[in-house]
Amino acid sequence: MRKMTLKQSLELCAKYWGILAETGCAKYDIPGMRQLVHGCPCCQYAAEQNNAVHLSDCSLCPMMGYWMRFRRRTGGRPTKAAYIDFACERNDTPYSKWWDLIGDPRAKARAMTKRYARQISNAALRELKKLEAK
Repeated sequence: MRKMTLKQSLELCAKYWGILAETGCAKYDIPGMRQLVHGCPCCQYAAEQNNAVHLSDCSLCPMMGYWMRFRRRTGGRPTKAAYIDFACERNDTPYSKWWDLIGDPRAKARAMTKRYARQISNAALRELKKLEAK
């Protein structure tokens, strides 16, 4: 099996999160996501770059620049190294907010999960544009 390319990971990320933004479903309800590391094309890419079966280093995440925007200052100034592991899951990221609401059956929660999914899809599209501009 061939390794996923950086471009492929961003394309799939935008596609899958775009579907989640339209449907409001859970990510493992989308065919293809269950086979990916953590159900994420970017996690899959990072794991493959490290020749790992499971994600062991998030520093190669194609969306790391986006996730780093959500660092919170709690006391001191957090370093990038301290923040990298599972940066998408840190407080206040669209992913963490999506995850917290995905099982909530209320209509408002469903609308918010779609909104957060759209933010992730759009971020992947922006990262893809940057990559293609190089």
